[in-house]
Amino acid sequence: MKQSFLLFLLFFLVTASQGQGPTLEYNTHALKAGESATYQCAEYVTVPITSGANQLWDFRNLKFTTKEINDQLPIAQAPYSGFEDAANVITVVNGNAANYFHVTPSGIEQVGYAGKNGKVRFSEPVKRMVYPFSYKSRLTSQFSGEALFGTETLKLFGSASVEGDAWGTLLLPNGVVYENVLRVKFVYHNHEISQCGTHEILQTKYYYYVKDLRDPVFTILEADFIHEGVVTNSQKYCAILEPVTPKVTEQPFQITFESKVTEFTVYPNPFSESFVVDLTLKEQSNITISLFSGDGKFLGNVVENQLLDAKKHSFNYNAGRLPVGVYFAVCKDGKHIVTKQLVKTH
Repeated sequence: MKQSFLLFLLFFLVTASQGQGPTLEYNTHALKAGESATYQCAEYVTVPITSGANQLWDFRNLKFTTKEINDQLPIAQAPYSGFEDAANVITVVNGNAANYFHVTPSGIEQVGYAGKNGKVRFSEPVKRMVYPFSYKSRLTSQFSGEALFGTETLKLFGSASVEGDAWGTLLLPNGVVYENVLRVKFVYHNHEISQCGTHEILQTKYYYYVKDLRDPVFTILEADFIHEGVVTNSQKYCAILEPVTPKVTEQPFQITFESKVTEFTVYPNPFSESFVVDLTLKEQSNITISLFSGDGKFLGNVVENQLLDAKKHSFNYNAGRLPVGVYFAVCKDGKHIVTKQLVKTH
């Protein structure tokens, strides 16, 4: 009876721990005056940007370029005037261009943009976020306004959408792994009408959020600049939130009892074809080591009810048949359970 309860508890924890990424809230993830974030920019690489549940995004091979400092300031410190009646928080990148936002507990609207070459003021703002926001949340808006460049004033209009389109595991350079990440997809399509014709900006931006950090830990930008239906310029880049320090969570949870297991490690992690399980026992015990998918489905046993002596043991497991994703190795020594999380990359 007790063992059945423990197995039920294990399955519950496995499925619950995966979640669907964090829920973004005003108090934990909104723009906040006085905050500052440093990003390490990187060369854009073409990788599958898949959507949906339990995804694995592998950006370990990014090559760093420049740094980008994103300051979030109160409107009183704005480098450009003209938005005091509408904005309460601005973001300034490397001390240059500024984006103007109206931030409330219910959401974020962008009311304008200003730089050395001109200024944009939205009479109908761009809706950037609504709180709370989670996986499969979606927000759409139509916007309009004016762009002032020198002596020329252009009418502009367009559409924007924000969607929690995926959650999963994010692999970054230097051994950084973020788990249970929510990805937010922002699509912005702007039309400007001038004497020279119609200009468009089609921008897609991906923000990767985790529970304990206000700013996205990773960002991807893809933008096309279009004149009369022809792409005249493109911009693509990636940016990683600093500090970039190893954050591999091999053991997201553990059911703690007086276990006979003193060591339970799995390597390499992430793995591609096979992995090794190292197990050390402080006394003789019957051991079963099982493999589960990220959603709690039983996939097979590495070891099944073997009586093992009090020493270190190693077991190889060929997982080449499995798709990329997140898995759990579960060790049971009778009534005690210990788990390790695995990530398959190829």
